Amino acid sequence: MRPRASLAPCATLVASLCAALASAFASSACFEYVPVPAEAVPASEDVRVYLSRRGLADLPEDLPSTGRAFVTGRWARATGDSVMLQVPVVRRLEDPSAPDIRQNLFVARADVLDVRRRRFSTARTALAVAGAVGGSAVIVTVIMKAGGNEGADTEVGPDQVRVP
Repeated sequence: MRPRASLAPCATLVASLCAALASAFASSACFEYVPVPAEAVPASEDVRVYLSRRGLADLPEDLPSTGRAFVTGRWARATGDSVMLQVPVVRRLEDPSAPDIRQNLFVARADVLDVRRRRFSTARTALAVAGAVGGSAVIVTVIMKAGGNEGADTEVGPDQVRVP
C-alpha cells in the first residue's frame, strides 16, 4: 500500500479555487443593467435608478438601504415632475412562489441622475455555467487525487475475497 500524500496542499488549492469561483459568480450575474432614457422605460420594467444626494436623503427611512447611490425596483409610471417606482420591501423565503411585497416610491425627476434597465445577458450566463462546470470538475479531480484513488487496482484477487 503506498503512503498517502499530505492533504494540506490540496486543501489550500481547493480553498483558493472556491474563493476564485465565488468571486467569478459574484461578478458574472445572469443580468446586467443598461442605460436607457427615462422617457423610454415601459411600465413594469425592472430598473435601477441612480439618485442625487438630495434624492437619497429624501428616501423614506423604512426603505431597506443598500448603501449605494441607486434604488432598484419596478418602473410604475412617470409624470412631468416625478417617477413612481415599486421597490421590494420584504422577500418571502418560506414560499418562493409568493409575490414580493412592494412599496410605492415617488422620486422627483430632478433627483434622477440615470436610469438603467435590467436585461438578461446570454454571455454572462454562459460564463457562470462554464465556471460552475469547470470548477466542479477541478474540485472532483483534486479530491480524487487527495484520496489516493489514482491508478488503484480494481481487479479482485484471491486475497481480497472474504468468506464468512
